[in-house]
Amino acid sequence: NRFTSSEVLENIIDEAKAATAFTLDTESVTVYREKKAPALIQIQILSTTTTNSTVTLIEVKHLPPSSSKQYGQIRQLCRIVLEPGKPIFIWGQINELDDFTLFELFTAEQIY
Repeated sequence: NRFTSSEVLENIIDEAKAATAFTLDTESVTVYREKKAPALIQIQILSTTTTNSTVTLIEVKHLPPSSSKQYGQIRQLCRIVLEPGKPIFIWGQINELDDFTLFELFTAEQIY
């Protein structure tokens, strides 16, 4: 969220660049008498070089300002995850990400 430091985000980006695959899930919240609202993107970074994996939660309602360095880093992380070439295991359907494009962390073209 907006309080995550640039240093922590840089470490997560480095792990994502070296990853062999990702697990991805999204969560939305139901608002009374309204459409479901996107709330959370969960990314698990998988690597063959370690037995550990990193799980990152992106709270889209609590993103830093779009002009900040941290926002740019979160955007970079999302784009690395969606780069062609590495497997992504998704809980649910890929089109769940469509509602999250309004936060401009990735585009519809990158999803598909």
